[in-house]
Amino acid sequence: MSILADYHMHSSFSGDSEVPMESMICSGIAKGLKHMCFTEHLDFHVTPDFPKVRFPIDMEAYQTESRRCKEQK
Repeated sequence: MSILADYHMHSSFSGDSEVPMESMICSGIAKGLKHMCFTEHLDFHVTPDFPKVRFPIDMEAYQTESRRCKEQK
């Protein structure tokens, strides 16, 4: 059975990954994925153990990079 989709991917825009979006896409294509979805973290915590924004995300850079990758089809 081959897996055709991954709907839970975190790129370097997420606080828990260091892999560039383009690298993840290329790897997914090489593995035969037909569908991919990035689910980056933007987590807000209001507890003494975590700052108010634990995983900040630069939305402008994220949108620019996702558009750039999409245009490379």
